[in-house]
Amino acid sequence: MSGSNALAAGLATGAALLFTISFALQQRANLVVMSSGGSGARPVMARPEWLAGIGLQLPAFALQAVALGTGAFAVVQPALITQLVFMVPAGAWVVGSRMRARDLLAPAVVLVGLVVVELATRPEPGLEVASGGAWAGPLLMLLVVVGGCFAAGHALPSYRAALRGAAVGVWGAALGALAKQVIGSGADGAGAIVGSWALWALMVGGLLNFLWVNLALRSGRLVAALVTMSSVAPVASVFLAVTVFEERLRGGPGAVTAALIGAALCVVGTAFVARSPSLVALGSAAPTAGGSAAGPADGGRLAALDDGARRGGPG
Repeated sequence: MSGSNALAAGLATGAALLFTISFALQQRANLVVMSSGGSGARPVMARPEWLAGIGLQLPAFALQAVALGTGAFAVVQPALITQLVFMVPAGAWVVGSRMRARDLLAPAVVLVGLVVVELATRPEPGLEVASGGAWAGPLLMLLVVVGGCFAAGHALPSYRAALRGAAVGVWGAALGALAKQVIGSGADGAGAIVGSWALWALMVGGLLNFLWVNLALRSGRLVAALVTMSSVAPVASVFLAVTVFEERLRGGPGAVTAALIGAALCVVGTAFVARSPSLVALGSAAPTAGGSAAGPADGGRLAALDDGARRGGPG
């Protein structure tokens, strides 16, 4: 991996960490409000944890933007799968559970798999700004996939969380590609950024993403949504990197074999991450599709979150 790609991967990992902390703080605010019998968005938005979580979005996006301007898109976006890795300790903090050393084994497998994939494929940067024609086909395909996931989720309630998570993952990859297009147009000055269609598409798409993320996380199975969201995004990102930005993945049969092994490690690690006690507890404490919070057994634990938040530590 080149120096620029290594730096880009590091910056993307830092962005993933901030995104995860942001989510954890917002989810903690939701659980505190629910444990005290509250409901609705207003009391959640009044919580300092929620405000801090929203505040972290800006530096997270800034790091991601710098990463996109530094290395290949096929390097930056897959590195964001580390959000799933960071979610294990973050989930333990949100629900106030104690994390054991073995809980980090599955996240370590995901990281190893990701590194193997990146080293095997060695993506090379391509276009900084793609033409509108290059965008048309791939973006339309992703929109069809997103719409299909939401339609299937409506028809198959048992798989709704996973399907909505997949839709959000695909759309997140598209937003990352749009952000790269906007950053690339900045080489021609601020006027080119403002006049770029990608900027306005990114703004509209970002609002849709905010709504879709909340739909995914309120589908009743938080872990399923998070896992598919984190797993599908890298695949969609590599697709856009190759088809839109003309990035090349190097390597012969040996590299392809190594990449497949790395991808398999990511899949296996992700499956075991989903079974992490902290994420399972976080999922059972999250609001369900019917709007109900945790059950009585969990309510006692979550009630301590408010006191823990005021003390500055986990409940």
